[in-house]
Amino acid sequence: RRGVDVRVLVGAKEFVMLDHAVRYLYRTLLMAGVRIGEYEKTMLHAKVAVIDSSWATIGSSNLDALSLVLNNEANVVLVEHEEIGLLRRAILAAFDDARPIDPVRYAARPWHERAVNRLAYVVYRTAMKLLTIGGYD
Repeated sequence: RRGVDVRVLVGAKEFVMLDHAVRYLYRTLLMAGVRIGEYEKTMLHAKVAVIDSSWATIGSSNLDALSLVLNNEANVVLVEHEEIGLLRRAILAAFDDARPIDPVRYAARPWHERAVNRLAYVVYRTAMKLLTIGGYD
């Protein structure tokens, strides 16, 4: 609503089940004006964020239960660091190489594709709850 340009670059074609589960979440992001790109050129395993060209994080942390509750993870945070601009340009270049998720086409997906996305998401969430003994919400 404030005109902020938010982009999410998602690695695709790495883990089929997770690919389907993640797509279930796109609706909420797209409705909020987030631009989503699926990167398919190579495996994209990076956990990187750049905000306003003045703050960045790079590390091993995923935004999932295993990283947040069970695994030992590490991230580096850069604030007003000269390398942030380089990192930002690299992410934007990768976003340009990604397949954009069109909100209209996403909304028009066939019912069976939506069902597979939802089922994969529910199975993933259930597995995370079991693995983290309910600590995943």
